[in-house]
Parts: sequence; C-alpha cells; structure tokens
Amino acid sequence: MVRFKYLNGFIIVSACSVAPLAWAESTAQAQMEHIVVSGTRTAKLLSDSPVSVQVIEAEDLLKVSQGTLAEALNYIPGLVVMRNQKDGYTIQMQGFDSDNVLVLLNSQPLITPTGSAVDLDQIGLANIRHIEIIRGSAAVLYGSAAMGGVINIITDTQAQTQTRLSYQLANYADNQIDQTLEHQVRLNTGINLADWQLATNLSYISNPGFDYDESSSSQSAIGVDKTFANFSVSKNFKTFTTSFKYQYFEEDKQKVLSRIPGQSAGYLYYQSDVTRHQFDTLLASSSVKQPWKVNARVMQHQETSGQTGSLRDTEIVLAELDGQKVWQGEQWEWVAGGVVHYDGLDQAKVASSEQAEIDAKSRNSVEAFSQLNWIEQNWQLMGGIRAQNDSDFGGHSAASISGLIKQKFNQAQIEWRTDLGQGYRVPNLKERFYRFDHRSLGYMVLGNENLQPEVSNAINSSMTLRTPVWNKQADLKLELHGHFSKVDDLIESQYDAQATADVNYEYEISRYQNIESADISGFDISAQLNLTQWRYQFNYSYLDAKNEAGQRLTDRPRHQIKSNFAYSLSQYDIDLLLYWLYQADEAVSTDFNQVANNSWSSWNFNFSQQITQQLGWRFGVDNIFDTHVDENQLRAGAFDARPTSSRRIYLGANYQF
Repeated sequence: MVRFKYLNGFIIVSACSVAPLAWAESTAQAQMEHIVVSGTRTAKLLSDSPVSVQVIEAEDLLKVSQGTLAEALNYIPGLVVMRNQKDGYTIQMQGFDSDNVLVLLNSQPLITPTGSAVDLDQIGLANIRHIEIIRGSAAVLYGSAAMGGVINIITDTQAQTQTRLSYQLANYADNQIDQTLEHQVRLNTGINLADWQLATNLSYISNPGFDYDESSSSQSAIGVDKTFANFSVSKNFKTFTTSFKYQYFEEDKQKVLSRIPGQSAGYLYYQSDVTRHQFDTLLASSSVKQPWKVNARVMQHQETSGQTGSLRDTEIVLAELDGQKVWQGEQWEWVAGGVVHYDGLDQAKVASSEQAEIDAKSRNSVEAFSQLNWIEQNWQLMGGIRAQNDSDFGGHSAASISGLIKQKFNQAQIEWRTDLGQGYRVPNLKERFYRFDHRSLGYMVLGNENLQPEVSNAINSSMTLRTPVWNKQADLKLELHGHFSKVDDLIESQYDAQATADVNYEYEISRYQNIESADISGFDISAQLNLTQWRYQFNYSYLDAKNEAGQRLTDRPRHQIKSNFAYSLSQYDIDLLLYWLYQADEAVSTDFNQVANNSWSSWNFNFSQQITQQLGWRFGVDNIFDTHVDENQLRAGAFDARPTSSRRIYLGANYQF
C-alpha cells in the first residue's frame, strides 16, 4: 500500500458577530434530521452518516438557477465548475477533475458523451428534491470513476395531483447576440390514477449566446436550444414497489468561429446536435428491516459535433443491471450488491471515406460490493470492499474504513468523521481510442491504448460543530475538512513534444498519458449562521496538487471562497439571495506565453416572491460586474483565469394549478 503523508497543522476559525434582527426556535435539530442515502447506500439521518455528506436543498438550487445543473453547482461550496472548449461544463472536486467525480441521478451513474466527463449543462433541474455530495474517494460504494467524490441528484416522486408552469426571460446585458432574449419554459405535472403515480417533467431552454467583440466574426459563447423530457409511472404494492421511467434529452448548439479564408460571406462554425434516450425499470421491496432493490436501464446517446468540414458522428450505448440487499440488526447494518455493466462507443467523421476514429469499441464489467456498519449510540464504524472484473483490464479491488464519533457538550454537538479509502478508475474508451483531428486549426488530440488504470489511497477527515448561539436564538454550524490523496498513473491530456516534432511543428499534438504519481491535498473551512430571517454561509477551500517532480497540476485553483447571504421577508413571502465566488492562483500550463490574470470574483443576486398560493415571480442578475476573460489576451497567447460568462439579467414567473 502506498504510504500516506500526514496532514499537519491546526486551523483556527473565528466568526464575527452579526446583530440578530429576528428570533426563532433552534433549527439545528431539523438540519440533523435530514435523510440521506449516498454515504451508506441506505437511508440514514444526516447526523448518523459515518461518511461526510453535504446536502443542498432544491429550494436553494432553484433560487440560483431554473435551467441546468451547471449554474446551480457553481453556488455550492468546494466545487469548481469548469467551462470546456465545447461550451459545456464539467466539475472539479478536491483536485480531481470530472473524470474522477461520479455524477449520479437517484444513485445511478449518468451517461457521458464520449465515455468521459458528464456535461453538467445537459442535466436539467426539473423535479430535484436535493443534491447529496460526498467529498473524497467513494470507489467502494460506487466503483470506478468515484476517486474524487460523488454528486448524487435525488429527484422527487410525485405523489399528488398537481401541475406547475414556469417561464423565464433572460438577457446578456450589452453582449447579447442579435438582441434575442433567452427563453426557459418548465412544465411539471403529477397525477394519481387508480393508485398509480404518473409524473411528467418538461423543460425547454433557448439561449442565443453572447459576444464581447461584434467587430470580430467569432462569437464568445455558443447559442443553444435544449429540451428535457421525463416521464415516470410508479405504484406501491403491499410487499414491493415498481416504477418505470423514460428520459429524453435533445441539444442543438451552433457557434461562429471565424470567416472562411478567402471568402467574404462564409463562416466556420462549431456545432453539436445531441439526442439521448434512457429507460429505467425499478423493482424494490417494501420491507423496512431487510429491503432489496433491482434496477435495469438502457441508454442511447447520439451526437454529431465538431467544426465545419470536420464533423463527427458519435454513438454510445449503455446497458446496466444492478441490485442490492440490506440486512439490519439492532446495532449493525450489512449491505451487499453487484453491477453488470456494458458500454459501447462508435465515432467516425461525417461524409468521409477515412477509417472510423473510434470503430465499434466496447467494454463490459462485473462488480460486487459488501459493507458492514456497526452502530453505537455515540460512534459508528463502517468497513467495505468492492471487486471489479473489467473486460480490458482484468480485476481490481478497493477497500475502505470509515468512522464517526459524536459527542454532546451542553447544547453543542461535535461530529468527527474520518475515512481511509482506496480508489481506482479504468481508462475510458475516449482516452484509449480518441482521434480528434483538427490539423486545419493547428492541433490534434490522440488517445493512448497503452494507458494504465488510475489507483489511489486517500484520507479524509472532518470535524463538525453544531450549536445554538445567542441564547438559542440562532444556530451556528462550523466545519473543518482535510484531505490527502496519493494517486498513481493519473490520466491527463498532455502536450506530446516528440510527436509534434515528427510533423515538423505544423500543428500541436496532445495525447492522453499516465502521470507516474501525484499528491493532492487541501482543506475546507465552512461556517453557517441561521436565524429566522437571515442566513449567512462562508466557505474557503485550499488545494495543493503536484506530480512526482513537484510540479503543480494545471487547471486547478489553489484558493476558492464562496459566500452567500440570504434574507427572508416572511410577511411578504420575499426571499433575497446575494452570493460571491472568488478563485485565485490557478496552475498555468507552459502552453501560455504570459499570465494576464490569475484571480477573479463574481457577484450574483436573486429576488423571489410568492405573491399568492399559486403565483410567484423572480428576478436576478448573474455576474453583476460582468467579470470575464479578455479575448484579446487569449488570442495573444496569454493565460486568463476569469470565466467566459457574461452579465445576465433574468425575470421569471411560476403558477401552481
């Protein structure tokens, strides 16, 4: 086993007093009583989970965004949301990129466009109950690709007859393309019919994109149309529950890149047309002491994307069958289960006689896991193991042990959680076989069939304090979280100097490669103060990520601050939210010739009011001060860490029938 480094030092957190303007009974107990499922794969009180789980409520998410998950996650402490070259969004957590952060929908992994990172902008917010976040390795619970953590999106089961309609307009102030407004429409319905629950969730987003320089033919951000459709049917029988779900997603993107050389009217475009279908069937017992469930799903993802004259057709097929069984005693809980998985990838250039870039590649795996949780009144101990046999890489296993100690001092409760765990991730089909040929634009990205699986050993430890303050008139929550991971054979896309030299530097070649080893460490400090009408939350994250030569891993900010202030005027049903994001000191790749900017901040504001029991409205401004990259600096080869996003003003309303 790789030797762990010690996480040294103590961090002292002091909070400034805020004069309370309203009082209420303590809400700490209500927070502690939240039910979570991600930490143990069984339903538990948040305070009883031996694994640290962060919970974000739908109420908070919908104040930040009515559109996609990408917008909402930028509000959540400790997560770094990255915009990629395709104008999609991916996530970083604790120094791990999105290939190592597993995104789940109701505990089931989401499909990815080329077997790689999930595009968060392709996940709608319709019908979300809450989001659960596990920081650190969760490979024993969820298998390959969970080395950096897990984001589990939990949706509601519509149990009553209702219909809700929402509409929103938005404008990129001073940067709008063709002065066209953004439109968002959402329709949610639920019907009880002969003890069957039927639910429909429809969302449509039409976003024209924005442009900072109208004198240039290229556009800063892509125009996109998205359609989300979810249909579900479920019924609770006497001894079991069954459900069937169908999900549909369609996306159409188009972005002007430049004029066609030698032509005055023609343009080069980047475009992406995506269609995705998913079918899920669930059968679960109604037993409380010994529950079991079996879930089957099939997904198909078709995508045509690329630049003018270099379009690619991509088809992904995924099939999965998983199940688990729980045995419970008075002081113990045992969970065991397994997964059978298949995915296939086929990619070829459109209207080309050349050989397919990824020709009918596939992989399959069989996994089994088991975990035992011993439960005492003030402490818990949980150990688990997972084994996987992959068709291309053979057998892998991971083990973990987690512990929770709870102690109460007068009215304050302290919770200490520590987790030691192993992780692994087999290279996906994109990393092994990809051939992204853009020689006409000066670069090429290649896969590497010789890649080895990533493996890690990690430690995560957190201390949480919950206590009423000001004579029980407010609640305070403080948390300190530290982490360290030793990763062998970390997979990254890197500049291939030899291959570039072999083509006489006519274009740059990057290739997926293994980094021999990397050390990733850091800590998070969080504070939250709750009153009746006020809430203030602060989070600071520090990260240090280096390879075996002591060089920092790129695209990872060292410092991040997220802070939000919420205020409620209950007599008018008004909610106000102001939140601030700051990032600094990102490791810069040697591809850049200078650093133009390596720190930035963004302010965002939201107003919402429930006018009547049925009617509500909202107003907000994202990126109030229009902090964004300088495209002239980028064209000159300089590094600019600021986001692409423009200032955005929106106005919306919703009606409950």
